[in-house]
Order: sequence, then structure tokens, then C-alpha cells
Amino acid sequence: MRLRKDVRENLKESDYWQNVTKPSLINFLKYRETKVHEKLDRNNEILRYKQDLKKIETHYKYGSNAKIAKVAKLKIKEIAMHLSKQSKKLDLASVHADDELISSEVNDFWRSQEIQNEIEIEQQNDNLDKDELISSEANDFRRALEVEIEQQTDESDKDELISSEANDFRRTQEVQSEIEIEQQTDDLDKIKIHGILKKEILIESNIKSIIDAFELYKDNSNDNNVSIEGIMDLTPKSHFIQQLPLDVYQSFLESLNQYDKLIPDETHKFLVDFFSQKLTYKQWSKAIDNLNIKEHKEETTRMIIKMITKSLDNLYVSFALEHMNPLHNIEALEQPNLNDYIHPCIKSALWSCAEIYYTSGEIPSINHINRQKGDGVGFTIDSNKYQLVFVDGSRPYKVKARKELDDRIKIIKNLENMLLNIVKDRVKKRKLIIPDMEVFGVVSIELNLHLYALGFTDYYYIKEIDNATIPRDFSEMEEFIFFYESILKWALSVKNCFEKLSCGQDT
Repeated sequence: MRLRKDVRENLKESDYWQNVTKPSLINFLKYRETKVHEKLDRNNEILRYKQDLKKIETHYKYGSNAKIAKVAKLKIKEIAMHLSKQSKKLDLASVHADDELISSEVNDFWRSQEIQNEIEIEQQNDNLDKDELISSEANDFRRALEVEIEQQTDESDKDELISSEANDFRRTQEVQSEIEIEQQTDDLDKIKIHGILKKEILIESNIKSIIDAFELYKDNSNDNNVSIEGIMDLTPKSHFIQQLPLDVYQSFLESLNQYDKLIPDETHKFLVDFFSQKLTYKQWSKAIDNLNIKEHKEETTRMIIKMITKSLDNLYVSFALEHMNPLHNIEALEQPNLNDYIHPCIKSALWSCAEIYYTSGEIPSINHINRQKGDGVGFTIDSNKYQLVFVDGSRPYKVKARKELDDRIKIIKNLENMLLNIVKDRVKKRKLIIPDMEVFGVVSIELNLHLYALGFTDYYYIKEIDNATIPRDFSEMEEFIFFYESILKWALSVKNCFEKLSCGQDT
């Protein structure tokens, strides 16, 4: 209910604002009311009042907020009517005449204001109707647009789904085609390499009898697990080895004595003396810390000390947990078991004995069949970077019935492919083919380690260098003698193969 600045200035010219503390329209009218009651120069006051009404009318006619103006008009009308009643009580003819004139002008003013207000309300209603109509049309358009977008999105999603399925199918076909091409290439390579190896490798007399037995077995056996692949499985649990004639089998066992000879007497004595001690957890910790390589001249003994210091910690810490020992937990998972106990032993053995780089944790390799992942792999550190080691493992307990057989088949296939790639590389680089060249694998099944070697002599063969059981607590400490000896035999075999490959002369 504030007046515009120019209106306030005009009213001040009539000296009406001088005694007003708040320059508002209501206060002005109240001020006018007091002037009428005081009967001061009534005619002059009435004249000025008429002029002020015109100014107020001009104020509300041009540019004031409609909502505020409406409230102001009601208040002004109330005060004006009150002034009119007060004027009638005065017994003055001139006053009556002037008041009637004022009342008439005031009523005309308020009628014009009401008409103007009605026009504004109608315009506002029309605008609202237009806005609602526009809003309704906009909503209809938006809904139609949303429906169209949804339809387009659905069609786009269908197209994307069809395109995705087509791409998946195409990729599957491409991968299948690549696998088939790789398989065909591998088959051709195997035939070529098989011919090269037959020319380069002489068959020893003690192996000749095994080969003859295998050819007979292969033709008549229903064993579709290994013999179908043309591999002589010489591991203790194979069906073929159990069918060998006794004299042939004894001859084969005698050939395995070469691995026992890899362990010198001094090294064996050291292991017996060390692990036969009856010590507590803290005493074992000190005993390991006090091991000194410099006290031993035998190189193999120095190797075994390095293996012990780098791998035994996790095992005897588990022993110290007693009833919480993870090695007694039948719910133990595969990866924790391999990471805590198996991989550290293999890694320390390969590096300490053969300087083979070993890494673990679902490792893929181009040397593997269909890019299968190995739980651990080992490579030479020379410029050739031959892969000589493939390791696969399982849970320590609750192992599936076929797990051991499946893992052995997996090891055989991947070792065969690894050997094939080494021969291909050596042929390409015009290097000698080593007659007794082998590659090596480990299968960890339950708490047992099976340590394998795969080579070629007219047929690919796989044999078990040794096997070991992981000790589970302090009562089985003496089992570490055989545990470390088995791993040491296997690691020294890897070392011998690496040395032969490194010393091979160019053709």
C-alpha cells in the first residue's frame, strides 16, 4: 500500500506529508480524517481532498501490483465512507454540499476502480485459460513426444539387442574359427615336430620295451583319458603302467633312481638332523633364523637351506595356531591353500636351485592349450624365456572324484604344448634339439604334491619324479625331510634341463 514516489512528492506539495511518520496511503487518509474533524478551512480541505483523490486514482490506474491495489482500495473505501458519515453529522450546508460532491466523486472513483479491477480479473482469467490451454497442449505434445521417444527407444533397444546378439554370434564364430585354425596349425606342427624329434632322439633299450607295450596297449585299450592323446602315461596311477609286464615295470622303476641320486648324502643328513629336533614354536623360529649357509660346502645343502628359510615360515606359523590351524580346516579353499603353502615352496625351490622365475595366480600363457590358466608358471630368465613349469592345484579337502584325473590330463596337454613350442623355437633359431629335453609340472591334490616331467622318446611320455605330503602340525615335522627332498629332486631336474637348453650349440 505504498504510493509511487511521484505521487508522494505531489502530496507533499500540499503539506499533507509533513506530520506523517510513515508515508503510506492509509496514514495519509487518517491524516485527512483528523483535518475534517478539526474543522480547519473546511472548503480548502475538501478541494485539496478532491485533488488528492485524482492523484490516487492516477496512481492505481498506472502500474501498481494488482493484489496490493485491491487491498488498498478496500481500505481507502472504508475510510472514505467513514469521512462521509462524519461530514453529514456536521450541521453546515457548505460542508454537506461539498461532502455530497466528495462522496459522489469517491463513489465514481471506486466504481471505476471496481470496473478496472473486474477487467483486470477477466484478463487474468483469460490469461489463465490461455495458459491452461497452452499448458494442456504442451502436456499433450510432451506426452506424444515421450511416447514417440519410448517407441524409438524400444526399437533402438531391439536393434541394439539384435545387433549385440549378432555381434556375439559373430565373435563366437570368429573365436571358434580361430581355435579351429590354431588346432589345425597345432596338429600340423605336432606332425612336423614329431618327425623332427624322431630323427634327433635315439630310443634307449630300456625304453624300447615300454614303447612296444604302449603300442599294443593303445591299440587294444578302452582308456580314453590319456592314451587317446598318444601320450605314454607312466605315472603310478595310470591304467597303462599297471598293465606293464613285471620285468618291464621293474626296469622302469630302476630308471627313476636317477632322481634319488640328485640328493647327496650330506644334504639328506642335514635334513634328517634338522627336522628330527623336538622343539617348540619359538625354538623352531630361532632354529630357522640360526641356519647359516656358510657352514655348509655342499651346494645342494646350501640350496635346501635357502628353500627352508624362504618357505617354512607360513607352515610352522600355522602349526602354532593348534586347533585353528588352517591345514586342519576341512572347509579350506583352493587359493589360500596354494598361496600360503604350495607356491612359496615351489617358488623358493625353483629360484634357489635353477634360477627359474616362478609366478602364481591364474596365469594365462600362449604356451597353454586354448589359453588355459595355470595356478603357477615358471620361465627361464635368459633371452629365450622358455616356459618350463606348469602348476595346477585344488582344495586341500572335499576334492571332486575326477579332480585328480582331470588335473593330470590338463597338465599333460599343457606340458606337451610347452615342449612343442620350445622345439619350434629352437628349430626356428637353428639350435640343437636336446635329446632328453623335458618340461615340468606339479599337481597339488588335497595335501599331496605330484611332481611330473614330460619328454619325448618316439612318443610323448609323462612320469612322476616324486610325490610328497604336506605336514600339518609339529607332530609331523619329520615329514619335512621327504617333503623338501621331493621338491628338491624336481627342482634340480628343472635346473639340469635349463642348463642343457642354455648350452645348446647352433647347428
